[in-house]
Amino acid sequence: MTESWLGGVCAQFGIVGDLSRVGGEYDLNFRGRTSEGDVIVKAMRPQGEPALVEQQCAAISHALAADPTLPLPRLLPAEGKRFWQNVADAEGQQRMVWVQRAFQGIPMGEAGPQPPAVLSELGALTARLDL
Repeated sequence: MTESWLGGVCAQFGIVGDLSRVGGEYDLNFRGRTSEGDVIVKAMRPQGEPALVEQQCAAISHALAADPTLPLPRLLPAEGKRFWQNVADAEGQQRMVWVQRAFQGIPMGEAGPQPPAVLSELGALTARLDL
């Protein structure tokens, strides 16, 4: 495994094989495989604020409770009552790590310019999420 410091997370969620790094603005993101499909392992930057991760997870959970058909990632619970757990990275720094189901396809930023119909669909989805 490339990121051996995530070995415990991989074992906990049944991730097999290597994790592959995917893009992210501030944090580390990895894609992995399980018997139930691909997952994204998210590792917040060291000294990250727990409230930010809790707010992200709460927002996704709230939106899905209001409309379960929204195409949002399903969060996989860690041990205890929260979705994230603390994991020491390769340098020994604590990071909040959480796991969610992955979508098929590629990130929109890698897809290049999109036709108006796709952008209209994205706008409609954004409106649904706003509701």
